[in-house]
Amino acid sequence: MRLPATFYGNIVDISRGETVTDEVLGSGNATQTFQEFTLAKSPLTFFADAKSPRGFRSTLTVRVNGIEWTEVASFFGVGPEERVYIVRPTEDEGEFKVVFGDGVRGQRPSSGVDNITATYRFGAGKDA
Repeated sequence: MRLPATFYGNIVDISRGETVTDEVLGSGNATQTFQEFTLAKSPLTFFADAKSPRGFRSTLTVRVNGIEWTEVASFFGVGPEERVYIVRPTEDEGEFKVVFGDGVRGQRPSSGVDNITATYRFGAGKDA
């Protein structure tokens, strides 16, 4: 190692927990508004993110028929064709629901059998 050396801290997100890959959340129903699906594992891991309007981001990726949808903070200002969802905590501590739009504020997921999947981390969140 050559001196002087420069070391940088806090440049990589690290979390304790496990990754769930392609968990089937359920079957879409294009006639139903604001469909909700509960993640099987909890708690969902979040990381600090200065670029996010909320100051944090989840580790969740949701796909409908293999197409990735975008997480948003709310359906306010979202159009009917936008493939978005929100994540909200349930009344049970640590559990989270994925909620899709109503066709006016956010697109409804298309009908299908086990066509909604999620990949995410769950556990203690960011290490100090």
